[in-house]
Amino acid sequence: MKSTFGPAAWVLTLLLLWNPPSPSAECTRESQTRPTVGLVLSGGGARGQAHIGVLKVLEAMRIPVDVVTGTSMGSIVGGLYSAGMRPEEIEDVILSVRWDDMFTDDSSRTERTFRRKRDDDLDFFGPRLGYRDGEFVLPEAALVGQKVGLLFQRLTLSHTTEQDFDRLPIPFRAVAADIVTGEEVILDSGNLARAMQASMSIPGIFAPVADGDRLLVDGGIVNNLPIQVARSMGADVVIAVDVSYPLYPRDRLENAIAVIGQLTNLLVYRATQDQVKHMRPQDILIQPPLGEDFGSTDFAAYEKAVPLGAAGTIAHRQALERLSIPEAQYQEYRAGLRACDSPRPRLEFVKLENRSSYADDVILDRLNVRAGQPLDFDQIERDVSSIYGLGHLREVRYELVDDGPRQGIVLHVTDDHRAPNLVEYGLNFFSNGRNNAFNLRLGFLRTGIDRVGGEWRTVAQMGEEPGLFTELYKPLRAGSPYFFNPRLTVERARFGLFEGEDPQAQIFVDSAELELTLGKEFGKSAEMAMGIRTGAARAEVNIGDPDLVDLNIGTGESFLRLRYDHLDDLFFPNSGGFGSAEFSVASTSLGAEQSFEQLEMEYYYNFNPAPRHHLLLGGRFDTTLDDDAPINGLFRAGGFGQLSGLEFNQVEGQHFALLVGGYRYEVGRTGFLPAYLGGTLELGNAWDRRSDIDLDSALLQGSLYFGYRSPIGPLYMGVGLGESSDGTFFIRLGDLFVSD
Repeated sequence: MKSTFGPAAWVLTLLLLWNPPSPSAECTRESQTRPTVGLVLSGGGARGQAHIGVLKVLEAMRIPVDVVTGTSMGSIVGGLYSAGMRPEEIEDVILSVRWDDMFTDDSSRTERTFRRKRDDDLDFFGPRLGYRDGEFVLPEAALVGQKVGLLFQRLTLSHTTEQDFDRLPIPFRAVAADIVTGEEVILDSGNLARAMQASMSIPGIFAPVADGDRLLVDGGIVNNLPIQVARSMGADVVIAVDVSYPLYPRDRLENAIAVIGQLTNLLVYRATQDQVKHMRPQDILIQPPLGEDFGSTDFAAYEKAVPLGAAGTIAHRQALERLSIPEAQYQEYRAGLRACDSPRPRLEFVKLENRSSYADDVILDRLNVRAGQPLDFDQIERDVSSIYGLGHLREVRYELVDDGPRQGIVLHVTDDHRAPNLVEYGLNFFSNGRNNAFNLRLGFLRTGIDRVGGEWRTVAQMGEEPGLFTELYKPLRAGSPYFFNPRLTVERARFGLFEGEDPQAQIFVDSAELELTLGKEFGKSAEMAMGIRTGAARAEVNIGDPDLVDLNIGTGESFLRLRYDHLDDLFFPNSGGFGSAEFSVASTSLGAEQSFEQLEMEYYYNFNPAPRHHLLLGGRFDTTLDDDAPINGLFRAGGFGQLSGLEFNQVEGQHFALLVGGYRYEVGRTGFLPAYLGGTLELGNAWDRRSDIDLDSALLQGSLYFGYRSPIGPLYMGVGLGESSDGTFFIRLGDLFVSD
């Protein structure tokens, strides 16, 4: 379905590639005896990219623009132009597109705390739900606009710090709607970036922007082509650019989706036509020939939109030429606009407005921007991303404010409205033709149990491998990297015993275990923890000889664990590494049936040598130091990425070693979600005696797979291949790096 006004998402991808302007002594304008020209830019989602082509032609024809009004996408292009950006600048920076990153609120994974990175291990998907007063609390929208706000702040503050829109290089108005009353709201002052964000906040896609008592959303629902607003600003001649989507013809209204889309189109169409009726003979209406096939979400078609915007403008050349002014006069006009550029603001204070459950010290510990220095956009964005990475926050944003004669920034931090009671859900699935494992997960997370980031989480799993765990995560104090993490786990695990390729038995192990952990986080990428585990397990032979295993097994051990996680993505990583090392000592004094020591190590590194090409290198080595671990302590492998040509957990032993190399190619995207073709090459095996470990007995395995980040989790489908096996076909829904 194509809608008339869509998310102004192409602007979400702008990355600044230019330096901030130099300070100017005075903001002046050229002596004006000509008619005042007003430029009106409509909403239209990706179709609004055509506005850039319009601006390029107007500048080439030396047509001055004296006032600008815009709605939705038009407010973004118009706001940036009014702030001092040239159309060529916008055109240049838009080439550095990262839609998949900008069209999300989440901080980059490398900026999240180590605790928040571990959320990825749980195979949850979809938006969390809140739970309050016996009712579920839904998200405000698909996005709050966390990254949108940061981007708009950088773009606008790089050129102007003015909050009176009449004093911008070009006077400007943005049109929004109050979702409470349905009234049109004309934004003429305040935070320019915030005004642009409000004007393009499509209900359901972007959360409303609070402005005092008003909740502002996309202005396209009330006035998609604000001609009268430009007239009220003194425009003698209006150049109106309409890029809204045309109404569907009768033969397109064949299904419910099309009919619902037509309702939206009609709402905007009627408002637009009401504005067009107010046009005067000297006004010019430009409607770029975008057609019906250029949708409001066709963001990748930028190279088509700009030329079409230019073509639509050139079609009105004769009418526009009477607005053209001589070269010298035009240069005077441009010089006046450049004179209005603001220097990079120097911060005289930094304030925190904290409306979250985190203590001020927790937030300030992550804030490195200091008073007495020019505003460093890179640093403030890193700080904001780091604070947002704490988790459970609705929004973290900054704004430049004047406090009397001083200028500084205020950092606003607000809680997620769904907190503190969050409901999570997910699933994982594995099948290789012979064995299947399908599990549903339901989690409850209680945040803000203290002011330093403490939380309590419980997760229940239902399916072939049912289980439950509940844990407390408790930082010792504000800003401290130390934490206490007790955890109780009850679960049923299923695995097979094999002789070569032939299954000998299928065993269920029911276990309950208490783990007490004291740890320390090192920045956002590493963690060291030590603790004890104690519990009991009972084995049940489901298929095979019941005498193969002991039925009752006590567990108890102390451990020291190191973990490192600097992956940019746990599921389809482009860069970074992931590793862990754990030394454990099983002891009869803690409840183990027998004493033994084990060392487990793994590390994987990812990099992309060229766009769309991704490489993986890594390995795993596990060893029992005294060769006498019981059945529940054996190391097992088999399945995708862990000797892919074998059955799940087909090999087991007191020792295990694996080397892995992988390649993945991005073949395309569905919306913002990439799809991949890849393969792995693996060498390894399990052994009962350390003296048996050698290259000759290692198994050479591999896989070919299709990968896709589906809406319900990372999906892998492929075949596993091996030199001594028939191979397997597998489907996996869930994480790749972390074992269940």
